[in-house]
Amino acid sequence: MNSFVNETNTIYIPRKCSYTNRILTSKEHSSIQINIGTIKNEEIYEGNFEIFSLCGKLRKQGRADEAINFLVEQTDFLNRTLVKKTIKKLKG
Repeated sequence: MNSFVNETNTIYIPRKCSYTNRILTSKEHSSIQINIGTIKNEEIYEGNFEIFSLCGKLRKQGRADEAINFLVEQTDFLNRTLVKKTIKKLKG
């Protein structure tokens, strides 16, 4: 960001946990950010991704996987037909 004197100012904008909406401060070292990419039906990466941030409290409680599953379902990011195809391939 530039000021009126053309000096560069850095502004710290804290992130929020995608699941609990808690603010992730700069001192919370146990928080994580995950980028999950979108794929087409042909199992090809499109180049787009969704960003999820999780607070350290969820990770300490062992609820991070539950939070990611919830967020993926809420954003309609999980392609059910692709999951079914993949499961059929794995079963043989």
